[in-house]
Amino acid sequence: NGGSLTGSQNSAYSVSTVVGGSTNQTLGSFKLFAYGEDAKVSQLSINVAAASTLAPTTTKLNNVTVYVNGAAVTSGVQATLGTPFTANLGSNLIVPAGGSAIVEVRGDLINEDNANVTSGSIQVSLVAVTNGAQGVSSYNLFNTPAVTGQTLSISSGNVSYGATSGFTAANIAKNQSGVKVASFSLQAGSAEAVNVTNIAII
Repeated sequence: NGGSLTGSQNSAYSVSTVVGGSTNQTLGSFKLFAYGEDAKVSQLSINVAAASTLAPTTTKLNNVTVYVNGAAVTSGVQATLGTPFTANLGSNLIVPAGGSAIVEVRGDLINEDNANVTSGSIQVSLVAVTNGAQGVSSYNLFNTPAVTGQTLSISSGNVSYGATSGFTAANIAKNQSGVKVASFSLQAGSAEAVNVTNIAII
């Protein structure tokens, strides 16, 4: 009997929000498992889709690239949303029998007009490829698995602020130094850390 190949989402990739306009962003992460013998995966079919409406209007994403165990194995392509494309891997993805390999799909959240995609959600999935894999020992051909990817919300960095809880108004005697006259708390949104470089005091 020849080998077989299965796949799943990579549970170690637990991101749910990605930053609009970011480059080389992981958009999907998958784990492939081989059984019976080592499996050489020569082709993967990848579907980059909008899970909800993207803004600005977007039909393509730039620089979509396949990584295997952390290393790029394809050149970046401009992927048309909702239309699967084939990634030819050569001998760059061999899944060991009884083991696994991590496949990531990365890309720029920048559209065909070179505008940053700032809102909406994206989903990258693997589409089954007939005879897209081959047993290293038996040379039998078999299919690559279909795996539905994570849905990722696209957000942009933001900061909110307000008066610090517990700091209340008080009467202060004049001609004192080092008196705290105000206190504010800043909070970054969940999408990314924010570096605050300027604060205006009025």
